[in-house]
Parts: sequence; C-alpha cells; structure tokens
Amino acid sequence: MIGNTLYLPGFSHLLNGSRPKAQRLAKETNALDGLASLVGRFIPSDLFEPAEGGRRRVFTPWVTFIAFLGQVLSRGSSCRETVRRVQAWATASHQPVPDENSSAYCQARSRLPVSALEAAHEELGAWFERHHGEKWCGRSVKVIDGTCLSMPDTAENRQRWSYAPNQKRGCGFPTARLVGMFCLATGRLVRFALDTFHAHESMLARQLIAWIETGEVALIDRGFCGWGFIALLQRKDVDVVARLHASRSEKTGIVEWEKPQRPRHGWNKTLWDELPEKLTVRLIRFRITIPGFRSQTVVLATTLLNEVAYPDEAIIELYRRRWAVELFFRDIKTTLGLDVLRCCSPELVEKEV
Repeated sequence: MIGNTLYLPGFSHLLNGSRPKAQRLAKETNALDGLASLVGRFIPSDLFEPAEGGRRRVFTPWVTFIAFLGQVLSRGSSCRETVRRVQAWATASHQPVPDENSSAYCQARSRLPVSALEAAHEELGAWFERHHGEKWCGRSVKVIDGTCLSMPDTAENRQRWSYAPNQKRGCGFPTARLVGMFCLATGRLVRFALDTFHAHESMLARQLIAWIETGEVALIDRGFCGWGFIALLQRKDVDVVARLHASRSEKTGIVEWEKPQRPRHGWNKTLWDELPEKLTVRLIRFRITIPGFRSQTVVLATTLLNEVAYPDEAIIELYRRRWAVELFFRDIKTTLGLDVLRCCSPELVEKEV
C-alpha cells in the first residue's frame, strides 16, 4: 500500500485521515504519554487502578499496560528500551524516574492481571459495537478460523506449548494453536481460544460458542464443518454457513444428516447424547471462475433453509467474504509484526496474546 503510516507500517495513512494527521499520531505514539492518550480514547484507565492500600509504584498497572503495549507493537523492542520510554515520560511529567534496570518493569508485567487485559479487550469491543452496525440480511455474522503462533525456545515455553510435529528438540520453536472469532463487519477479534499445537481446532472452536449471540450467523471453513459443532450452534439458534467437508456427499438441495454413532475430538458423552438425532441442512454448489483460485467447484452447507429470505446468491457472496478472516490474521501477525511472540514464559505469552 502507498503512503504507509510510520507507527503501523502496512496501513495506509488514508485510514487515519490526512498525512499530517498520521505523522502527528506517529510522533505522539512514539512517546508513552502519546500512546496513553490514543489508547485512552477507547480504553478507560480506571480499568487498571492499583489496589487500595498497595505500595506507590512508578510502574502502576496503567503505566505497565501502556509500556507493554508499546513494546508489543514495536518489533524487536527490548525491556530496557521500554524502560527508557518510561523514564522519558516520567521526566516530562515530573514523576519519579525509575532507574535503567529493567527488573522492576519485568516484575510489574508479571503482576499485570489477565482479568484487566480481558476487560480492556471487552471495552474496545464495546466501542466497535457502538460505532459500526453493518449486518448481513439483518443479522450479525461471526467468522471462526484458526492459526498458529511461535515463541522463544525456552524451557518453560517448551514445557507448556511443546514443538510442532517434525521439529527436533533445539531445532524449532514452541508453537501454540489459536482459534479466533472475528466480527465480519468490523474485523475485530471478539474472542479466542489458545492451546498447544496438538489441540484440534474444532475443540478450541467449541469454547467460543458461548460468545456467539442467539440469532447470529457463524461463517466457518470446512475444517469446522462437523456434525457436532453445527448441532451445538443450532441448539443455540445460531445458523451456519460453511464449506462442505470433503468426507460428505455433495448432493445439493435440502438433506438430512444422521447423528454419528461415535463422537470425535474429545466430546463429552453426556453433551453428545443431548444433541438431536438429525440435522437438516441445505447444500449449495457454485463454480469459481476467478483466475488463480485453486478451487473450481465449491459446495456450501448451511442451516439457512429459507431460500426466499436467504437466496443462493446471497449465501455464496457471504462465503466469499470468509477470506477476509485470513486478512484479519495477516493484519495482526504480519502487518503489526506479531507473527512471532517474544515473551519467555507461558504466563507472559498469554498476556502478550
């Protein structure tokens, strides 16, 4: 993209208004107080209020959060460099200046509660909901997909996350699997489930069902197009649009799927027994004529059975937008430089995510 921002390489300055405005934002966010001012527009600082009666610290929860955020957003930024940014802020605001030892900052990061980070994430999501209300056929759409994250090869990370297959000890990096649920209208990451690389994506996706609202539509790829996952969504009155799994018959029209006798991928037997004996789905076939696309013929499975309210063309167009989730992950991992995590302990890895 032309005219990239200085503080988020890869994003056009047009997304932030004029170039002078983007340059001003870049200059402000390079300083700790500027980043705090920008973040404060979306996340209130009182979410990080220190505990009553606690020690007065230079690295308060709010200062630690902003410093940690700035470190994560700066590729290759060290703890010592982050401490120097805090020193510059403290000097400019006539606050006690910490010494150059990064130990206090590292301890403050370890004390930063995950609950406060989750509350900040929810606050940011609420801001998006207030400002963006685009819907598909009058319904909100959530997109679910998975990705992997690598991290430093430390003993603690190896014990928690382990290596991916075909990697020998000392010749690879611990890898985590993440399944994210995005809002199609805004691209924001609504919720995610994190586990080792060996966890199956469908198991992680089941953890996200509680965060899909009744009446919404789940847009998923063929890896999640399993009988049990769709049945769980249907039980919550959530409809599904998915690419048909390769093991299923490609007969089009309204069909019934029998309940498998044996569940796969770690199902609880009690929960499995509570699911219905049959699922009614609608299969739609269409051809892709765009040069360069690998798939030529695609079959979709959906629980949207009303062909008048949800014509084939509308569902096909919706599924074409599923590719946007790959761009969402690209924005997080590649554009922001977060493809490789940098924290050396499992607890801080989770906070960094």
